[in-house]
Amino acid sequence: MATQTISRLEKDEQFFLVAEVDKKVVASSDFQIQGGTEEHSGEIGIAVRDGYRNLGIGTEIMKTLLEQAASLDFGHDSENSSPPTNGQFTFTRRLVLFRRAGFRKAF
Repeated sequence: MATQTISRLEKDEQFFLVAEVDKKVVASSDFQIQGGTEEHSGEIGIAVRDGYRNLGIGTEIMKTLLEQAASLDFGHDSENSSPPTNGQFTFTRRLVLFRRAGFRKAF
């Protein structure tokens, strides 16, 4: 699994982002491009510690992840410099975070 993750990182198919407060990691996230027949799809995961939620940390992480995805020319028209926001989400505790970013619930 570690070898696969390193390979995906080297190919810019996956990246990670953490948020720190006072040198303590309070949130972690990742974005990865799906492979095979779903290479046009990506997956985002965001986790924020209790006590640090509802402070805008998840929103800022989402913005950064979408900007990074756009820089990879993933999921949007290359003439459009804005991040992709036309995706779907299937499970999350913070529906509002994804909806604010322009996603819609898949099922």
